[in-house]
Amino acid sequence: MAAEDKRPYRKCVGVMLVNRDDKVFVGDRIDTEEENWQMPQGGVDKGETLKAAASRELLEETGTDKAEFIGEVPHWIHYDLPIDISKRVWGGRLSRPEAALVRHALPR
Repeated sequence: MAAEDKRPYRKCVGVMLVNRDDKVFVGDRIDTEEENWQMPQGGVDKGETLKAAASRELLEETGTDKAEFIGEVPHWIHYDLPIDISKRVWGGRLSRPEAALVRHALPR
């Protein structure tokens, strides 16, 4: 049995970006050699609201700020990444995301 992981959860956001045809955006991570697909996500900076963090991450990771905020999950979603991945990619911290749903606002 593996030892309990006592590292703190990292406050972060995740974004589900959908277009007008209800297709969901996922991107291939560029920091790994194998294919690792995920939706935009990232940490919340000190003093930043969750909505502002979601907007910033969306722009940083997709290049667009043309999106309409639709809603968010009503509670935190906790998950534990495999330790070998979280130590390599996020400096040993686990993720604790708040998910936001946004719709791409550009015309078809």
